[in-house]
Amino acid sequence: MTRSIPFVVNLLSYLCGTNKQLLKSCVVPKYKGTSYSAVGGAGVRAGQSIAGNGSVLRVDCAPPSYIARQPYLDITVCFDGQWYPSKHSCQRTCQGIDLSTLEKNCTYKGKPVSCDSDVRIGTKARVACKPGFQTDREYDEQNQCLKSGKWKYIMYNCAPICGEIENQDRFEQGFRNSIETIAATQAPWNAAVYLADQNGTGSKFCGGTLISEEFIITAAKCVKDESGSVRNASVFRVALGKTFKDWNDPRDSEVAQKFQVEGILDEDFFKIFFSGNSEIIDFARHIVVLRVEGMVNFDTIVTHPVCLDIQRLNERIPNLIGTVVGWSMHKSASVRLTQFRKPVENNFVCKEKLKPHEKIDNPSKFCTQHARRDVCNL
Repeated sequence: MTRSIPFVVNLLSYLCGTNKQLLKSCVVPKYKGTSYSAVGGAGVRAGQSIAGNGSVLRVDCAPPSYIARQPYLDITVCFDGQWYPSKHSCQRTCQGIDLSTLEKNCTYKGKPVSCDSDVRIGTKARVACKPGFQTDREYDEQNQCLKSGKWKYIMYNCAPICGEIENQDRFEQGFRNSIETIAATQAPWNAAVYLADQNGTGSKFCGGTLISEEFIITAAKCVKDESGSVRNASVFRVALGKTFKDWNDPRDSEVAQKFQVEGILDEDFFKIFFSGNSEIIDFARHIVVLRVEGMVNFDTIVTHPVCLDIQRLNERIPNLIGTVVGWSMHKSASVRLTQFRKPVENNFVCKEKLKPHEKIDNPSKFCTQHARRDVCNL
């Protein structure tokens, strides 16, 4: 507190009666985002005179954009025409960095502070994308909270790196006709969707695909009951990073990430969201998007989501090799994650191989050389 010693000496002299001169009053100042109240709780207005005999006012800062100039200092004292401390008005703050894909490090006057809550003017922040994420923005420059209450430059979430897997070079060398068992690291976006039983564990599952930190695509039929109605989201569980099929298999229980499902985006949602785009709506009849509670942690097992084929490469690249990953529905099949790779066939060629009553019921579907066989039963 500035001039603290003279203030204490003069105040004591006054109270002890050794100094009888008339003390000057103070005028309540007007600062943006700052208001004052008497210790008893009564409000005071800007311009009002306050007795200069040690009157104490509480300093109130307007949330959430203003905070006390000094931590834990929320009062000011009037003595002989002066406010102590003289600089007591509330300061603007910059909004905390609430971006889950950024690694952040904040300092204020050289000392570490939290980046998550609102920070003081002058706070400096260094940010970078977390492992598994990328951005086309330059985050090398140190950011700073300016007097305006804004950061020097706007920060955005980084995007997940998609489609990369362990041993990528080995994976791209040709393709196998046979089914082979793999580890979860070789299909990091693979998800298992379970229907929760009475114990809260999962059974009767479907496959799914991770597309972001909180969304998984799966088949629409996987979330419907016997009558064809979509079940409540709360009865589903999602597991990522699993090599073995069972929900509680001890061989991957320590590395698997498990989630409850918060919401289901189904055909009704897509009809509204993509209103007027009949092709997407028709495609969406066959899928649902599950939103999990919490956020997926991209670690050494679940390293990346899948890449979405927005450019529709499967229609334009001849002899494209596709990969199917999952667990077979056959009871006699391996409980370990499996995969097989096959060329994607032109739909015209595929149709020629189908029987008269068989059809490709959606233009967004495509065939492999396993035409007429359900990949879930391989």
